[in-house]
Amino acid sequence: MSACAALLLAAATGWLYFVQMPKLRGQLSQSAAELRTQQQARAALEQQIAGSTQAEANVPLVMLQATRDVQAAPNEVSVPPGAKHVVLWVEVPAGKSNRYRLQVDTADNRPVEILDNLHRNTYGALAVSLPVEALQPGDYQIRLSTQGPSPASLLAEYRLRIRRP
Repeated sequence: MSACAALLLAAATGWLYFVQMPKLRGQLSQSAAELRTQQQARAALEQQIAGSTQAEANVPLVMLQATRDVQAAPNEVSVPPGAKHVVLWVEVPAGKSNRYRLQVDTADNRPVEILDNLHRNTYGALAVSLPVEALQPGDYQIRLSTQGPSPASLLAEYRLRIRRP
C-alpha cells in the first residue's frame, strides 16, 4: 500500500514538474512580455502628451496672400527641425458670413486637412495651426470659403510651399 502511495505521489509530482510547470512558465513569460509592451506604449503616450502640452517657441508663421496670377510665386514657409506646428494667417475679406471653412490640399488635389467653423479673430483674420506631420515638403493649395447662412461660396485660393532646411 505504501509503495502504491509513493508511486502515485511520484507520478503526480512528475506530472506537475514536467507538464504543468513549463506551461505556467510560458504563460508567465507571455504575460511579462505583454506587460513590457504596454509599459513602453504608455511611456510613449505620456511623452507625446508632455510634448503637446509644452509651449512652442518660434512657431513658423505664414501670412497667406491670394493671387490669380498662375506665374506668381507661392507663399513660402520654412519649417525648422523640431517644429510641431505651422501657423497660417489668413486675412478674411469683409462679408456677411461669420463662419469659414479652410481646406488644405496637396498640389495634386489630395485632401490634407479641412477645418470648419472658423471665426475671425479681433484683427479680422483667421489664425490656424496645422501639425507639421501632416505637411510634407512641397506645394499645397488652400481654399477659403464661407459657411454662413447663405450657400457656401469660395472666397479665395492660396498657394503654399513648405520647405525644410
